[in-house]
Amino acid sequence: MPLPTLTLRPAPSSSPQFGKAAWSCGSLTPEAAWRGGLATVAARAAGGPQDLAKVMVAGEILQDPSAMPGATGPESPDTWLQRIRAAYAPGASVLFYARDLPRHDRALFEILLSAAGPVFADSGLSRRDVDVELFYGDYRATPGGIHREYCANSHFVLAGRKFMHFWSGDDWIPAGTERDHAGGPVGDSEEEYLPSLGVESVSAHGTTLPAGPGELFEWGNGVWHVGETDAGPALAINLARYMSSFDPGERAFRLDAGPDGEVVPDWLAAYRAYRTDDLTADSALAAASAYGIPGAEPDRAIAGVPSPTRVTATTHAPLLWCRDGDELLVATHGRARRFPARNAPWLREFAALSVGAATTVPNGAEPLATWLVVHSALSAA
Repeated sequence: MPLPTLTLRPAPSSSPQFGKAAWSCGSLTPEAAWRGGLATVAARAAGGPQDLAKVMVAGEILQDPSAMPGATGPESPDTWLQRIRAAYAPGASVLFYARDLPRHDRALFEILLSAAGPVFADSGLSRRDVDVELFYGDYRATPGGIHREYCANSHFVLAGRKFMHFWSGDDWIPAGTERDHAGGPVGDSEEEYLPSLGVESVSAHGTTLPAGPGELFEWGNGVWHVGETDAGPALAINLARYMSSFDPGERAFRLDAGPDGEVVPDWLAAYRAYRTDDLTADSALAAASAYGIPGAEPDRAIAGVPSPTRVTATTHAPLLWCRDGDELLVATHGRARRFPARNAPWLREFAALSVGAATTVPNGAEPLATWLVVHSALSAA
């Protein structure tokens, strides 16, 4: 079934650094996000980085692995929250946080790449990778309190209601306030916290915005903020686009592809120079094709997929390509491969398909079509 893209309707904002928008996308659901969180918990339990997921009760991280969602068997967000409160502290602040979700859940990765085009058309590509985070729980303030990071954010509320508190600049911070610094999860990024400041003590200097399902918060890197739920649990997914500073005016990079997905070599070279990591041409185009979101490998190998005779476009995710001498560098869903330049007319035909449209695979185009099917740009009709 074709995956939809999302629609965005920005709301008027009093600040260029933060605001809200309405959104809709039939595939980006609480269930899809929760499955991504459970997949990330499973990856952590299998030996992945411990910072992939954490559970916090009354501001303290629980070390007991059985506190993780799904640790005792299948459970919904609400049943997990009830279990944790019954076991530890009825009525206490509870948060389940998970990060790097698409790297561990291919289905969520494909949903996000088809959906997120309007976000990145507006925001541009970031200097570092994009971290996709899940927040679920019932809490008065995000653990850690008021903070800022190197990332610009699009925070989609999927269930329940939340408040986000924002502050511009630094001149509102009382003299002598403790400022804690920490390394961020992506590259050599940084985070800064104000652990001694309660929201109520400085709320008069900031802006508080509410949001519910179908709404999102947006704010730039370096903007001070803290979230809380409103009258019950809430679930949200956040696209954290990592930059290289706390400066919310830091320039993003425009994804400048033609209607058929072609990018010129100069654009690719400039994007490589813009990124803070040492990417090859192949890995840079691969990253751009996923908006910088790292994702899981495809569920199938090329060897297990028969050559398609007819294909259908089933996603709005980018299909990018660039000429390099007698080769075409082709990328989609975070992966890239080189094909002979004679594939250009076929590639243009495939890239021009509207979602839901089908076409016959020309003779000679089978290797290209098979690779695009395996990597989810097309499906065999």
